[in-house]
Amino acid sequence: MSDNYRSLLRYHLPGRWRIALAWVVLALPLSGQRDLAYTPRLDEQVPAWVQAMYRPDPDPGEVMALYEAYYREHPFEKNQHTQYYKRWIADLG
Repeated sequence: MSDNYRSLLRYHLPGRWRIALAWVVLALPLSGQRDLAYTPRLDEQVPAWVQAMYRPDPDPGEVMALYEAYYREHPFEKNQHTQYYKRWIADLG
């Protein structure tokens, strides 16, 4: 065995440790993939569907009904609440 090969073995992790380390490194970013709910400012007027969505234990059926009723009577406005609603609905199913 050459000296270069011995030094490579001495300074590198054995195979099974490399695999375990790779799993840990790859799993770390997964914990940060959850969306945090926005909190409307105290002075911000928000529709009932937004208030219902940000409650501690929101009822998806109620929120969807309020959302649909609101946008039947108001023009759609893309904002942080509609973006969060879209992701929230996707996370439900």
